[in-house]
Amino acid sequence: MASPENSMRFIYSLTEEDLKHLNRYQMFQTPKGQLWLLAGYIVSYLSWLGVAAILAWFSGVQIPSPFHPIVFILAAVWWLFWLRVLLRAYAWQPNQPPGLLGTHTVELSPQGVSDASETYYENLKWTAITRVVGRPTHLFLYLGNRFALVIPRRAFSSSSAADSLLEAVKRWHAAANPKAQG
Repeated sequence: MASPENSMRFIYSLTEEDLKHLNRYQMFQTPKGQLWLLAGYIVSYLSWLGVAAILAWFSGVQIPSPFHPIVFILAAVWWLFWLRVLLRAYAWQPNQPPGLLGTHTVELSPQGVSDASETYYENLKWTAITRVVGRPTHLFLYLGNRFALVIPRRAFSSSSAADSLLEAVKRWHAAANPKAQG
């Protein structure tokens, strides 16, 4: 393989699990995903407060304070359930374009990135990439807010090879997009 300073070409298989990693990352990092998480907590808290009020009304017992620890505990448990539902929803990919899953051949160089599969070929300059993200299991090269080229770290011979390529990609991206933050 070539040095990351010049270019690097590698082949890997993209799986549904790889796309789930992208979607889960987006859930926690995008404003929309964070809004859903906050909404889930608020709704769960208010729901349990409502349940407590209904039970108190039927049983004749005094309504617990909105700040009662039991209400917070029930809300937290419900929120964890809500979080699990959201994780499953974000991980679900109903209509995948043909060729998205399967074998990909990617080449990264100072000029840009190319990605080829059985059904398509993309050749992009670094100015088309809006952001570069390195995660413990994947690298994401974003084209806009939600779509990203997903490169699993298992495609590299070692963790240090993935890290050195990530640093080179960030340099190439920053050089092509002086105002962008990688």
